[in-house]
Amino acid sequence: MTLGVRGVVLDRENRCFLSSSSLAAGWHFAGRRRARSRTFRDALIRELAEEGRIELLGRAGPHGIFLNRHVSARPRRG
Repeated sequence: MTLGVRGVVLDRENRCFLSSSSLAAGWHFAGRRRARSRTFRDALIRELAEEGRIELLGRAGPHGIFLNRHVSARPRRG
């Protein structure tokens, strides 16, 4: 299973940072696949810096774990 991170970044005016990619159409939260050698926090720090020159200063905590069933080949259970 491939694990990745996505970050929701809001500024003081409650505007959300979104980025575009050549890999998927549309606008998305900054994110990437996580290399096994990196922590989730390190992957998020790197992606925010690369995509938006954003420096993570505070705490970043997990919101949840999600599966995209539209692109996943994993079988459904239950």
